[in-house]
Amino acid sequence: MRKIALMIIAGCLCITGWTASGLHASIKHALGMYKNAEKKEAILFSQSKKITENKFVEIANLYKDIHTAYPSAKIADDALHKEAGIYEKGYRIFLEDDYLQRSINLHKELISRYPKSIYADDAVYMVALLEWEKRNGIQAINYLNQLKTLYPKSDMSKKAEILRKTIEDTGIIQKNAKKEFPMLKSIRHWTGKRYTRVVLDFDSKAGYSYGTLKEPDRVFIDIEPALVSHDLIEHKIEVEKGFLKGVRVGQYSEKTGRVVLDFDKIKRFDIFSLSDPYRIVVDIYADEIEEKQEAKETEKKIASVPEIEAPMEPEHQVKSPGVNSDGTYSLARQLGLGVRKIVLDPGHGGKDPGAIGQNGVKEKDVALSVAKYLAENLEKEGFNVYMTREKDVYLSLEERTAKANSLEADLFISIHANAHRNKRLMGIETYYLNFAVTEEEMAIAARENATSQKNIGEMQKLIKKIMLNAKVKESKDFASVVHRYLVKTIKQKYGTGDLGVKKAPFYVLIGAQMPAILLEVSFLSNTTEANRLASATYKLLLAEGIKEGVKRYGKELMGEESPMGSVP
Repeated sequence: MRKIALMIIAGCLCITGWTASGLHASIKHALGMYKNAEKKEAILFSQSKKITENKFVEIANLYKDIHTAYPSAKIADDALHKEAGIYEKGYRIFLEDDYLQRSINLHKELISRYPKSIYADDAVYMVALLEWEKRNGIQAINYLNQLKTLYPKSDMSKKAEILRKTIEDTGIIQKNAKKEFPMLKSIRHWTGKRYTRVVLDFDSKAGYSYGTLKEPDRVFIDIEPALVSHDLIEHKIEVEKGFLKGVRVGQYSEKTGRVVLDFDKIKRFDIFSLSDPYRIVVDIYADEIEEKQEAKETEKKIASVPEIEAPMEPEHQVKSPGVNSDGTYSLARQLGLGVRKIVLDPGHGGKDPGAIGQNGVKEKDVALSVAKYLAENLEKEGFNVYMTREKDVYLSLEERTAKANSLEADLFISIHANAHRNKRLMGIETYYLNFAVTEEEMAIAARENATSQKNIGEMQKLIKKIMLNAKVKESKDFASVVHRYLVKTIKQKYGTGDLGVKKAPFYVLIGAQMPAILLEVSFLSNTTEANRLASATYKLLLAEGIKEGVKRYGKELMGEESPMGSVP
């Protein structure tokens, strides 16, 4: 840096008529100014009784003149270091808060302008020390963390650890956290080759802003006001696989926490917040967004294919893609994408039992049992099946979709049992991600999201944004096909209600990069259906009906069946 800067100065001097000797003279002049400042400083501080603020500021300005006039000179950082030190001494002599702040600002300037200076680590420590003297504990800890990260071999390390312990022993950080700001408690992530989801967990609602930086690609999230847990600041989160390389966290300022996500490459990302508990979710993609094409354009492309004079043998004919239920072609159908990999998501689990019937049957157990039967059936049909959970464990809603995206699944099916205040209500209903319109849709979304209807109302804004990228059209058709086969299969042996295909803003479906549905297979709040859900026979039949729907949908996607054809 210094070499380049000196070359630039030399060029400028030559343009203005300076010679190499002139450049040498300017450097010599800077050295002379520095020696003069040192001499006057020594005289001033040797006469402690005669020190006045005017003389004191005069010495500081001598050093300021040097690094201002000759910022690329080898002694520029020395002069800046000296000026910062002068004001730090002035603060202690005159007890003037303005001098304290000037010293802090000058040390920060040194860190910024000359990060490779021999004084840079000292400057970082001094900022921490002086911020602590102002009782800005968060800022002080932040700079101590910077010292540890940027200058791990600094000779200030021992002093820094002593200062850290002093700050922590006072408990001032924890007190401030309880009184004022939300706390970033933990960070979770799931990553694949082309997709990553990162979740920031808070103890209360926090505001945030975000952006991207290039070379290398980074996403940063600033949370304000917020404090960052000490454990997070201390440890950089390393990622072994995928295009997310690491997560860095810091207390950017006294009231602002910053999270930086380091990547190989980013093409697009979504960021949104979820409530109860509050968390910020970041979905990052390595691929470009799939542009939706109008059906009219697709028809033109199909029409432009030259006619083949001699008909092909039936077994060699290429099937045209099946249209969606609205008569258009989704991108998945245009590309001839089939169904190979399916993720099943048994709802609830662990500490979250879901709905509980009067007979003691829990939704989490019903969902897991049906999912296991379904997985076995689908595998027999040649599908590759994965489950978000295979035992009674708790998973957050955002973790479930993240797993499906990381696996690059073709379909996502979340399995649940229903509940309603009307104990006589029974039947099957199937959901896909969209705006909730009716009170019933709002209520079911609130229950499955484990949140309030007020928050569901706020979710509508989020859904409006995410719908631009979501597989809405295919999810609706997928829901319709599976629902019809499931209802028909159950009705062959049991009386049940067909409550239809509906839409709602379910957390678990947000961000799914494949057709995704949520099944409410029967009502635990209804005594008859609760008893059925305790029966293995009934759950096997549910799995059979879902399997048949999945098979049919796969055939429609490939053009082997007409869309929404009558169930045989």
